[in-house]
Amino acid sequence: MNKIVVLTSVFPFEVVGENFFESELEALSKSFDEVCILAVDRYKKSKIKKSLPKNCKAFSIGRGSVYVDFLLGAVKMPFCPFFYRELGEIKRQNKKFLPALKRLFYCGSYYLGICSRLPKAIKKLELKKEDKIVILSYWLHYTAEAALKLKGLLKRDDIKVYSRAHGSADVLNL
Repeated sequence: MNKIVVLTSVFPFEVVGENFFESELEALSKSFDEVCILAVDRYKKSKIKKSLPKNCKAFSIGRGSVYVDFLLGAVKMPFCPFFYRELGEIKRQNKKFLPALKRLFYCGSYYLGICSRLPKAIKKLELKKEDKIVILSYWLHYTAEAALKLKGLLKRDDIKVYSRAHGSADVLNL
């Protein structure tokens, strides 16, 4: 089966947000046998508020408490390779250290919180070894990192991972 897994922030669990994805979803539903949407910024019990094509299913991976994610992230962060890679980039780019470190901890802990909930989300996707899988992140931020983490958790080299980039929200904040 030809499947695509799309990581979004809130779609389809909010009326406003990621509105351009609605028209893209129509095209994706025609190109893939199944479209699975994982919304990372919604609570588990959120209700779907957008209409979806028949071959599309959506899940919220569940949002943890921002405070708990931040505290756990602060503890885990020094043990993550990306933390030191990003510290090196902050130094290399001569950014103001404290604001950049604060942003790194905020985004990094949020990402680690999402990653801690991905293993449960994988079970919901009902992926099989014979499925041809593509992973798409709607945003070029923590959902893109989570898409790569998802590929790693699935332990398959044949999975392709892509991300979109939006001018105001992604590219200009790099």
